[in-house]
Amino acid sequence: MENIKNDDSEFQFKVKKLVFDVKTNPKTEKYLADCLEYVNQYKNQKQPSYMNYDEWIKIKITKSDVLRKLKDTLRLQNPRNSKQNRLIKDKYNLRLNDLKIPIYKAVTDNYYPFENTKYKKLIDKKIKQYNVQSLNFNDMKPDFKIEKWLKDFKLESDSETIKLNEIQLHDTNLFLQKPYAFVQWEQGSGKTITGLAQAEYRLNHNNIRNVFIVSTAIAIKTNWNDVLKAYGKDFCTIEKLGDIKDIKKGQYVTITLNMLCKYHKQIKKYIKMQSQKVMLILDESDNISCTSSKRTKSVLNAFRRVKYKVVMTGNKHKE
Repeated sequence: MENIKNDDSEFQFKVKKLVFDVKTNPKTEKYLADCLEYVNQYKNQKQPSYMNYDEWIKIKITKSDVLRKLKDTLRLQNPRNSKQNRLIKDKYNLRLNDLKIPIYKAVTDNYYPFENTKYKKLIDKKIKQYNVQSLNFNDMKPDFKIEKWLKDFKLESDSETIKLNEIQLHDTNLFLQKPYAFVQWEQGSGKTITGLAQAEYRLNHNNIRNVFIVSTAIAIKTNWNDVLKAYGKDFCTIEKLGDIKDIKKGQYVTITLNMLCKYHKQIKKYIKMQSQKVMLILDESDNISCTSSKRTKSVLNAFRRVKYKVVMTGNKHKE
């Protein structure tokens, strides 16, 4: 090792260190002789007289080859487990050898063809959630406990007290029985109050950390911020990157779609740190109707996995 010539000191140091690590590790010491032989091949290699320079360059052992060889040897101390005959779950699929079952397919079709029950409990949980979400509102009945809470719910300011009317009370009760809701009420029908009622219920009963309100700039600045301030709700508005670090547990967080396009990665990271235990209120949702737009992609990236979502719009769906 001391006789390596014409090499820089940094390379010599790296080789000595890696060889030392191979030698002192009980799981890799048996490969030491092979590593030293490879280093010697590098040290003593010469271009054959019958070979031209271009061909020699292709087969010549380089410094990078030596370091790669030693690092690969060290990696043998923690061999990768074979994926053969192992049931593996990735982001969207369950895999066993050549068989791949999308998780959504296993849920919607109640299909779990594996003998290994490692992920059976997870699929059963998702099936239960899917069945609840798929219930037709016409087949649902108001929940007594939710109804009692909603009747006591009110928004108070210095000048007025607002409570849910009978129609709002009935529909909000049904919304709260599902994790996701789409509120398609006409302008002036009370989308804001039902959104706040659902948010307060989730904060009090479902242990969520924050409520994110996402909408257009005009809706945030002239509606949501004014309403939250008027009724004494603790909230913050994301206007710069540093505001994300100042979010406190239990706060409402308002952010415009344009700001979300800038900071969706940081918002996603924050939500992940909260274990996805947040609620999304997406107002004026028709602004993300184009699936290829930057706004749509930003909303999906940041809030795809959150536990509770309420999507609102005042526009009627056209057949």
